Amino acid sequence: VGDVAYLNYKPTPKKEKVTTEKKTEVKKKEKVIEEEQQIEEKESDEISNEISISHKNGNNNTQKVTNESNNSQNKYTNANQKTYDSSSKSNQSSSNNYSNSSVSQSPPVQTPWGNLGISEYDYYNSPAPNEGEIAFREAEYKCDSVATSITNTYGFVTHFGDVYSYSEKYIGCWITIHLSDGRKMFYNEFMSRVNRGEFK
Repeated sequence: VGDVAYLNYKPTPKKEKVTTEKKTEVKKKEKVIEEEQQIEEKESDEISNEISISHKNGNNNTQKVTNESNNSQNKYTNANQKTYDSSSKSNQSSSNNYSNSSVSQSPPVQTPWGNLGISEYDYYNSPAPNEGEIAFREAEYKCDSVATSITNTYGFVTHFGDVYSYSEKYIGCWITIHLSDGRKMFYNEFMSRVNRGEFK
């Protein structure tokens, strides 16, 4: 009988003890959870207060709140951004080097006037070498009639002809005047000497 009573008595304290320990453990966990919730609520209230204070003061500076709440994320983002920036810069510089090298490797486009060392305007509008000086930028008959007039007025032998540009475009006509002593001159020089009174 004593043994039975002992057996019946023995499990009961163990159950109570286990139950008490579990209750204590649960209470501790609940307390920790409550404290964490209180801390979170407190932080949330502080953020709300800062926002409302900044709005009341007319200061729309909510950046402070955002920065405080996202500080760790910003650090992570900034670190990633720096890494990205440095890699993109190196990619850009390598692509720039590639594009620069490809540009320098392709030969520059040569133009007819560039090869001659003259401007595009001169290529189309200036007399080519050995073409003579332009007397008139008109049709050849203009030079024919002026040359005939000089011969009739001064008794000098005259010649005339076409003038072509570097591009082989007709740009006018020339006149040469041959003096009795064998000298010759182009029309513009002859006319300047006539205006000085050398030929009468």
